Amino acid sequence: MSLPADVHTRPLAAGDAVALYELVAACDRSYLEWAPAGWTVPEVSPDWATRFAEPQRWSLCALDAAEAMVGFVSVKAAHAATTPGFDDGPLLPGVAQIAAVFVHPARWREGIATALLDLAEAELRARGFGVAQLWTPEHAPAERFYAAQGWRRDGRFGWHPWIGLAVVGYAKRLGP
Repeated sequence: MSLPADVHTRPLAAGDAVALYELVAACDRSYLEWAPAGWTVPEVSPDWATRFAEPQRWSLCALDAAEAMVGFVSVKAAHAATTPGFDDGPLLPGVAQIAAVFVHPARWREGIATALLDLAEAELRARGFGVAQLWTPEHAPAERFYAAQGWRRDGRFGWHPWIGLAVVGYAKRLGP
């Protein structure tokens, strides 16, 4: 899938923290449409986004013609985490983690997420990873998206303390 004509990508830079924070906040607010009653949007600071520019990650942002961030993807080596979303276990050899995929709700269903995920999977294959995994909130619309992209639930399940929701694991073989 290709990006819309008005969207281009570039590596995430340390100076993108505020734009990334604003993108993620818009996406988090969209959870109110499907999350359980009483759920509240997590509070984060713009500094949170700087972790996606760490050297051990591959992070790419999608920008519109006005240079506004409309999407983002980040990958890294996977850990056998005991808490979903945290690197609190040993590295899993040959396994990558899709750490984040976000597209601004105003730009949903334009192919941006598919294109970003395709680019991330290609990068992971080039780096020698054979399998990728990710976490997503249970019952989120993203579950249908990942299934349509060939990802399958892998049996991992847990509570994500920062998001405040149950999350499920998905995995995909990255072979040719």
